[in-house]
Amino acid sequence: MKPVSSPYKLAIYFTVSAIATVLLVPFIYIVFESSAENGEGECVVLMHGLNRTGNSMALMEKHLNKKGYSTVNTTYDSNDKTIREIADSDVKDSVTKCMTEKPSKVHFVTHSMGGIVVRKYLQENSVPKGSRIVMLGPPNKGSELSDYFMDLAMFKWINGDAGLSLTTDKDSIPNTLKPVPVEVGVIAGTISFNPFFSYILPDADDGKVTVERTRLPEMTDFKVVNTSHTFMMMNPVVMNEVLSFLETGKFTHEKNNIDELTSKLSAFESDGCSLSPDGNFLSTSKQQQNLWCGCCFRHDISYWQGGTSEERLEADKTFKQCIKESTGSEELSLLMYNAVRAGGSSMYPTWYRWGYGWPYGRGDKALTEMEKEAVSIRMLEFYQKDLPYICLK
Repeated sequence: MKPVSSPYKLAIYFTVSAIATVLLVPFIYIVFESSAENGEGECVVLMHGLNRTGNSMALMEKHLNKKGYSTVNTTYDSNDKTIREIADSDVKDSVTKCMTEKPSKVHFVTHSMGGIVVRKYLQENSVPKGSRIVMLGPPNKGSELSDYFMDLAMFKWINGDAGLSLTTDKDSIPNTLKPVPVEVGVIAGTISFNPFFSYILPDADDGKVTVERTRLPEMTDFKVVNTSHTFMMMNPVVMNEVLSFLETGKFTHEKNNIDELTSKLSAFESDGCSLSPDGNFLSTSKQQQNLWCGCCFRHDISYWQGGTSEERLEADKTFKQCIKESTGSEELSLLMYNAVRAGGSSMYPTWYRWGYGWPYGRGDKALTEMEKEAVSIRMLEFYQKDLPYICLK
């Protein structure tokens, strides 16, 4: 290996120190973050819908676990049991499992008929104060599909007595249940994969239930999402809205317009090379002092906007090559490359992570066209400022 040229020895020394800090900071963040999880000490009972299993709620469960909630995800027999039987056995058993951990609250996240069996359970049972329910596509006023198919033997064979109970008749189980004594949030979908079912349903629907029939008089909040009945519990927007309601009792009601999206992206800022020198700081020359600052500046732009893991790797390789071309030092370029590879992951809740312009948790997803537009707007704002310094070459 060639000896390191003297002008860069101190730069390398400080960069090594910076690497130690880069690697340590994420773990400091993680320690403090993990002790402040929103759902710590709270339990969530997940109840799937008709003819489904607990597997259908697996992604939702994982999403809740990441936020610190303990969960009970039960598979119940929706074909052979009545709604009362499911409420008295499966829901009751799930709540009992939750209570063994002595949680401060017991929430429910339900899909379709799961919301009806929880409503039935709460007619005669209670949960700790402050507990909440989020219902996804619930037939709270029944469904016209049950009305239409109830006389068919095949319908009864597939859906059982529980499915036959979900009619729109004023005396049906959903329409005779009393208000529940907890905060309720309802999410309805508007995408259908079944044109025939949507033809039967009279209004906007998710393929199984109309938006109107998901509503409850006592609900605290209501939100419509462009998703289907079958897959709404796996929809990222829905999963985030579930968290919002469990934490605050409200949905976010975010709008998909460019102004709203741009407001989520923080204004671009760059401090040059962050935790390491911008150049040969022993030199009296301004150019030498900012010798590789431009490399860091361009690298910051890439890290601020984020994107895929492949795009991150490409940005880091470009950064490495820029350092090498600016300094002629293979050692310094490799050192700084390894530093950003080790400490710049999007999983770290730090100010220099990949995608740091977006709220933490976006991960390594590709930018959408609207997100790219938001990036362009923010960069235009940046270049219109009277910058205190410019290190971009």
